[in-house]
Amino acid sequence: IFKQLLGAGARPCFANAFPQRFFDYMNRHRTRMTVTTLSCTMSGVPLLNAQDLREGNGISADITSAGWRELGYPDVPMIEPAEAGRRLVELTSKHDFVLFEYWKTDHAGHSASFAEAVEVLERFDGMLAAIIETLDTRSTMLLVTSDHGNVEDMSVKTHTRNPVPAILFGRGHDSFAERLHPTPSDGSDLTRVMPLLMEHITERQ
Repeated sequence: IFKQLLGAGARPCFANAFPQRFFDYMNRHRTRMTVTTLSCTMSGVPLLNAQDLREGNGISADITSAGWRELGYPDVPMIEPAEAGRRLVELTSKHDFVLFEYWKTDHAGHSASFAEAVEVLERFDGMLAAIIETLDTRSTMLLVTSDHGNVEDMSVKTHTRNPVPAILFGRGHDSFAERLHPTPSDGSDLTRVMPLLMEHITERQ
């Protein structure tokens, strides 16, 4: 989606910030990237770093930046989930598309730790509440979804085939939902999401 957005003249942003050790590792080893980091790399969208995080232009994958202390970044301030939500909303004023990848729920599902699942979901909930509170719904739409099921079923440590949510809020959410699910009985899948996002974003270009 990043490549297509750039081709359409839009300004996409991957909001996750990465520590220097991530870049060093990727330079030293030929290894698999995540889908999102590979998509950014192939399309030329820059990956954010520690300085972006310090300046408030990116978000830590754990939302609060607590994990950066363990990585040797004592100068990266910890923030509340609500502040992370406000940062994401601020990024929408500079970009046409902002993606934040929260993989902590996936980690919790694989660990089968109910306590960890509650903690990471509460953290996400705090961020989401701030986004909903501050988002300019006249110009911006929020989409929350997942690439697979996992944390909703703590009886297994693997990915599941359960349907994933598509939570929509803000500008054009009703028409987006209708196109995602044309009829009440019609099932949908993730392959519909990107084309609809492209239409939604480029319509206002």
